[in-house]
Amino acid sequence: PDSEYIAFRHDWIRAAFHIEPADLALEIAVGESMKPTIQDGDLLLVDTTDRTFTNFGIYVLEILGERLVKRVQRKLDGSLVLISDNATYEPDQVPPARAKDVTVIGRVVWGGGAI
Repeated sequence: PDSEYIAFRHDWIRAAFHIEPADLALEIAVGESMKPTIQDGDLLLVDTTDRTFTNFGIYVLEILGERLVKRVQRKLDGSLVLISDNATYEPDQVPPARAKDVTVIGRVVWGGGAI
């Protein structure tokens, strides 16, 4: 089978993100919900050690078997607000009782794609 590779220098990863390369995952963005920040087909580097929403940022999530890329805001009551950068998408509210069903893959630290 054919394999495709993309390489990132380990010293660049450590210097740019203060993350060990082994702690990163590569994801491909699908859809337009995060435009203009992230385009359909963009490559995303994901810090798999950041799974707690302590930083307001863009996260890769899995909810009921579906992968999503969203900004996540944790509310004091334990609920989550999933926010798309594309204004045509309304924020999703995840009530506290359902927040346990959200698996955090990690926080997006870099994205890039075609110009």
